[in-house]
Amino acid sequence: AGEFDTGADNVALTVTGDVDIATAGTLTTNASAVTVGAISATGNGTYNATTHANGTIINSRHSSLGRGLSMGSVDRLVHNNGKIVFQGASALQGILINGTATSSVGLYDVEINSTAAADCSLMGAVDIYRNLTIIEGELSTHSTQNYALTVDGDCIVGNGSGSANTAILDGNASAISVGSLAIDTDGKYIATSGTTTITSERSDGYAINHDGNFVHSDGTVLITTPATTLLDLLATGNLYNLTINHGSCVARMVAHTTIDNDVTVTAGTLNTAYDVNVTVTGDVSVSGTFGLADESGAHSFGSLTIESGGTHIATSGTTTITKNTGTTLSGSTDRAMAVHGSGTFTHNKGIMKFTASSADIRVLSQSTTNNPFYDVHFTNLGIWASDVNNFIVLNNLTLDDGLQFNGAGGYAVVKGIMFLNGGNFNHAGICNNDNNNINFIDMSGGVLRLTDNSGTPAAIDITVGGIRKTGGSITTA
Repeated sequence: AGEFDTGADNVALTVTGDVDIATAGTLTTNASAVTVGAISATGNGTYNATTHANGTIINSRHSSLGRGLSMGSVDRLVHNNGKIVFQGASALQGILINGTATSSVGLYDVEINSTAAADCSLMGAVDIYRNLTIIEGELSTHSTQNYALTVDGDCIVGNGSGSANTAILDGNASAISVGSLAIDTDGKYIATSGTTTITSERSDGYAINHDGNFVHSDGTVLITTPATTLLDLLATGNLYNLTINHGSCVARMVAHTTIDNDVTVTAGTLNTAYDVNVTVTGDVSVSGTFGLADESGAHSFGSLTIESGGTHIATSGTTTITKNTGTTLSGSTDRAMAVHGSGTFTHNKGIMKFTASSADIRVLSQSTTNNPFYDVHFTNLGIWASDVNNFIVLNNLTLDDGLQFNGAGGYAVVKGIMFLNGGNFNHAGICNNDNNNINFIDMSGGVLRLTDNSGTPAAIDITVGGIRKTGGSITTA
């Protein structure tokens, strides 16, 4: 019991070993310079932290507990807006403080600045009221226990003064939530294999500013900030999954971006600036809004699914679709592109280029004014899966290996030129509709099939403004 107070003169306090604050005991450090080996508070013992600019420096681990900081409750640490600095130890320096930090108690600012033989690890879930800064050394959320880490303010990994991977945050399989994430050139974030949630943005307007090393661990980054915010994701290592999920969020990619798996816009908006290129190797699913009308960068997606109520504004450049892994209305995953229900596709006078094998696309209720394409290029066989809808292309259609209609009632309307370079137009002869209407056909190869696949093939009519044939053949009944 009792109190130890460094006094109005703020005399420095240095303890090379342990500071144990027992029940009813209080250590008050005012604005003193404080360096200790470890701090432990039991019962209702309380540490009144220093407001000194250097913070409370903890440079070792408790002789029996093995922790740099050990407190049963956040109430035992009155932070006074001061920071706690962990400098590592000869063995792993543990951090334990239970509960949620507030404006008065718990961890306010935390700094990891370790050149010791061993770095720091959580020994329980940790909540930080303001910022976490890792200057040097590593903070782990625990390699087997995967304790949750919550940082209400900024999570800053590295400060640009060291060599690569000087500062490391290892998320293991923990639940990670931070206000913003900044990875400097000497920083490395080994992302949790679960979800890293970004709830706000830094004062410079960035939710994520990645200039260092990002190891994705097959995890998901979830943006839930309500702000219009910036994403700089161009450095070593890519995100695996990226999800936007706040109705007021407008997340803008301001550097060339590659996502190693999926992008999901559940709510809110994801777009680009400066005409940057975007590559998503997996699936893009849009229930909010993805895209911006005045952008012309090259985009490449594994597949594109626009859910009912979602909007995709295509780049005015080229969007390349590489796989048949998007979601159909029945829930199967075998579609290159789909627009469901009241989903909206805005072509932006761009090119939709399908390189998937037998690229399967379906746009419900397409017309010249509802979700039409502008330019379409199939490098392999294209499949129009809407059996009773017309396939509308307002400018040019390029077929390198033909086009198949998956229903007898499907047909094509091409307002510009259809370049038939190979394969069969009306592959497999499924279409028996007489409403195909093509402004001009330029044939250099392939087969213009004007018959169906009935036992006695019947002719189908096609309206053509003109034709130029330098190769290929025309099949009629």
